[in-house]
Amino acid sequence: MMAQPAETEPRIDVILGRCDDMRAEVYVRASGLPATAEPAVISGTLTGPESRLAITLTTAARLADLGPGPAVRLVGGGSSGAQPSGDASGRPALARCILTEPGYWTPELPHRYRLTAEVRADGRLITPCDRLVGLRRLGVRGRSLWLEGRRWVPRGVACVAGEVEPAVFREVLAAAVLDEPAAAICAAADEAGVAIIARCGGDPLADCLRWAPHPSLMLAVVPRGIAAADVAALLAAIKPYRGTLLVGLEMAGSAPPAELPEGIDCVVMSLAAGALPHEAWRKPPAVPVLASRSAVGSVQDRRAACDRLQADLAAWRGPAPWDWAGYL
Repeated sequence: MMAQPAETEPRIDVILGRCDDMRAEVYVRASGLPATAEPAVISGTLTGPESRLAITLTTAARLADLGPGPAVRLVGGGSSGAQPSGDASGRPALARCILTEPGYWTPELPHRYRLTAEVRADGRLITPCDRLVGLRRLGVRGRSLWLEGRRWVPRGVACVAGEVEPAVFREVLAAAVLDEPAAAICAAADEAGVAIIARCGGDPLADCLRWAPHPSLMLAVVPRGIAAADVAALLAAIKPYRGTLLVGLEMAGSAPPAELPEGIDCVVMSLAAGALPHEAWRKPPAVPVLASRSAVGSVQDRRAACDRLQADLAAWRGPAPWDWAGYL
């Protein structure tokens, strides 16, 4: 079972609502607040976009307080779904702003906005917030991943934190595949425009809630054998981020595809070095499938191995009405 800490601290989440190329609704939610006589109120601005890779014209959008939101039960410092409550005290505070001509985060143009906000109640400051946030449009269509209105086929290089040199990863057009990346690595990738595919550890729920604020964290991969109840709890907790953070399930490519938990976005099929999938994978799950195969050498060598994997799988599969969603 996933851990549930007894104590929590205030948490501020930025959630992308309805959006298109010309307009975006952005919600700010403060949860884990102490009980107060009056409902907490959020004020502040969202200013941007800014990027070290491009010159942009910035604008400031003021937050409009929306009052208390649905009560949430906090798990791992975040929410795990709405819980009914008739009392406004201790419930999350909500605010919203409208961005015109928003700049969304992509590896090519890692736009970010600065959120400067305060949460107040009973005439006192509950918690301040001053941080950079990224807005990302990411999802699934059929058996493909889509980013910013186009098909996204990641080529991922399995690595350790010390190998994530942004210039190298940008040069070879690769995503970094990391085991439980730390906040500092995610923050650096946010700024540099490096996509991260993260493998969860023993507590996928806590991992995903920790990674959710980082636009570079594109896909969280939960380990094979995870209990269905834990998958359901995870997906409920990150429901506000669906459409921006993808959750995949790892499966062994040496065996037939396992039953897919409801709500999982994609599958990562893992292969040993030089191996090809079990014949049953010729009819894959109905969600996108990313193929992963062990490789060694430099970052450039491991990136080249993605292309070899793609060629090997194309020859193994033959003519088919579907294609692999990525190569790691």
